[in-house]
Amino acid sequence: MKAKREIWNYHNKSGVWAGKYRNSHNLPHWHTDCELLYVNSGTIDIFCGDVAMTLKQGQACFVEPETIHYMHARSTDTVLSVIIFSYGIIEGVMGGKVLSSPRIDRDHGIGSVYNLVKAELVGRQICFEQMVCDAIRDLFIRIVRSEPTSDRKKETSTSGQLRKLLDKINDEYADITFDEACRFMALEPAYFSRYFRRNTGMSFSRYLTFTKVDNAVRLLQKGELSVTEIALFCGFDSIRTFNRNFKELTGYTPTDLPKNFDMTEYFVHSDDTFDPTGKETALIE
Repeated sequence: MKAKREIWNYHNKSGVWAGKYRNSHNLPHWHTDCELLYVNSGTIDIFCGDVAMTLKQGQACFVEPETIHYMHARSTDTVLSVIIFSYGIIEGVMGGKVLSSPRIDRDHGIGSVYNLVKAELVGRQICFEQMVCDAIRDLFIRIVRSEPTSDRKKETSTSGQLRKLLDKINDEYADITFDEACRFMALEPAYFSRYFRRNTGMSFSRYLTFTKVDNAVRLLQKGELSVTEIALFCGFDSIRTFNRNFKELTGYTPTDLPKNFDMTEYFVHSDDTFDPTGKETALIE
């Protein structure tokens, strides 16, 4: 999955979604909604904005709207509860404040709130939307009373520009050079490299390669172009370079790619290593 803006379309009027994942892995993404992550079991690395954290059972992370974030479970039995909801639900509670850190170590009953929210969303009894929103508001009242907060600051132009750059890369099939990206961000090359890696978990060149291969996978599955045509269309300078990068990032050659292969089932562990045999994230609830 390339870094991108996610758009949530809720199937109810509450503006809330809840689900539980096993072995959660994803690449950088963002959305206009809030996201509350709670570790039921295991250990997971979460990267939220420029904050990196390792969470264990009973710990949580709150992701503010428009914040680029991603995560990698450290074991296949790691289970993560997720509640995604409209910021409007807690806007009055926050009162212009933000949590000083996205990491939440204290026990605020987040696990119990998730269970209530999930049960209400599934059961859909009368006034379930009100029950769900009230539960989330009550939870955040407890959180802001005991967790450090600070005044909400206006978003920096750099963070907003990074999201635009990622959109540009995705929309233009990675047809952008490092120098062009630096100019787009109005940053010096050395600082841009550090900033990009800190916020996406990989180097700029690695992200471009991943994007190119992701696009190649989609074109191969359509079956309308030859492998050579796809390699050139996706920006590779030679079929040899294309084949090498494709095999590294998917575990397959272009001609052996399974028809149902999906890049979202695989993940980059770091800038230099990739595990094509990693089991996909499973939505278990």
